[in-house]
Amino acid sequence: MTDQSSDMDYPPTHIEVVPGLSAPQPGPDAELPPPAGHSASENDSKGKNKRMASDMEVASSDGDSTRPPSPIRIVFRVKNRLPYDAPVWNDDFTAAEYVSAIADVPKASFVAYKAILRHPNLFFQFTLRLPPQDLLKLYSIDKEFHWRCNKYNTSLIYDHAKYHAPAAASVFAPQLFPRFCISDPVLKPMDNRTHLARDIPSLRWVKLVMYRDNIVRQILTLLALEGHIFPRDMATVLMKFWVLMETETIAGRQAQLANPDNWSDADLHLFCLFLLKLDMRFGNPITGQGECALSRLVLVQSRLTFLRNVLLGRELKTYKELHVRVYHSFNDQTINQNVMDMWFDMEDDDGFGDEAYRHGWNFLSQEGWVEDGADLPTGVDMLLEECVTRDLKIESLCVDFFMYGYVDSATGKNISIPVFGNEKKLVYVKEGWPREHERAEAWERAKRVEAKKRAMYAELWERAKRELLMPRNIC
Repeated sequence: MTDQSSDMDYPPTHIEVVPGLSAPQPGPDAELPPPAGHSASENDSKGKNKRMASDMEVASSDGDSTRPPSPIRIVFRVKNRLPYDAPVWNDDFTAAEYVSAIADVPKASFVAYKAILRHPNLFFQFTLRLPPQDLLKLYSIDKEFHWRCNKYNTSLIYDHAKYHAPAAASVFAPQLFPRFCISDPVLKPMDNRTHLARDIPSLRWVKLVMYRDNIVRQILTLLALEGHIFPRDMATVLMKFWVLMETETIAGRQAQLANPDNWSDADLHLFCLFLLKLDMRFGNPITGQGECALSRLVLVQSRLTFLRNVLLGRELKTYKELHVRVYHSFNDQTINQNVMDMWFDMEDDDGFGDEAYRHGWNFLSQEGWVEDGADLPTGVDMLLEECVTRDLKIESLCVDFFMYGYVDSATGKNISIPVFGNEKKLVYVKEGWPREHERAEAWERAKRVEAKKRAMYAELWERAKRELLMPRNIC
């Protein structure tokens, strides 16, 4: 067999160089000339830790002799190979004796894992269903799995991310995170520059996608446990807003919002619904954490992880943490200095009032997230401005946003909310809380308590009258 073998052949352990077919391949430190018609320049550099695709040179049509030599031709010798303990042919064997000796050699036992890897269809389905940590472990320790993943790297990475987090894989595209991309392991060329290897998403990008998808799901679950239910597409809208939060320039944010394919009118409606529900969550007099202004504070951060931590009670547990976060997020013109400056007059042991401690604040309100940058409007303000620009009339939908998720408009009954059932799993009750029999029991219990109170008051009144009308002995 020649090098044009099937796609699923295992990489050979024995390499035979066929003489006369090609010249030896240059060493890894040898410099290869650029392809015909191309001159090396500073723009051809791919940067740090990027690989060159010089092994994938394509010969020019004019037959330029300056192209690098062809790679070594490999002959596969995998099939029909005998085990190491098989008898070796020599003069001591006759043909019949050798055939009988070969027949007595035990064959290798069947291994399901290896059979799955070498199957042309099961390999891909098996890889897609692996958790990211197991995929990384197999990629690190199994040579055959490592080789096959490198051969189909791009398709496997994309399909694995879309299988576990389809919405997040489309929103958090690898083009937005070049630091999570690597050079193609098989050195496929980039565009028309055949001397440069293309960039492809890595397993770090898959972990990023799945982590952010998990954060968004946690936020919606925590709000749903308190009765704030959202439509199914709300997760995608929050992921788009996360991308908007991470953008450090005004032009980048405006370009995202001005594109109706990226932010449609329905997406803007859903975000306004989420903003109102978040205000209701923070403004709740019993389970809330203060006032509605907290929702604006948590949405001007650089990521939604802060919102998840606040809902879990891990952030903003003291007034001091709140004031520090405010100064990190807003500029001096937005903050009421008369109220906030009293914190800088305090002489704390941790140096809260020191100038060195205050250095670097307000960076989230500056373009580029630097102190001397131009004023950067928050993502929430720019979204609301886009709603006004498109004339969506959000103010006419506030009542509908307020009632959504609580009352069924068709039947007029309460909508059930998820609660923790057995084994800490979320379950939905058939009827919204409080259920009918619970309301009846509470009403009967209240009537019994009221009857006891009336009876007690009547008894006290009768006792008071007897004491007042009782004749007194006058000495």
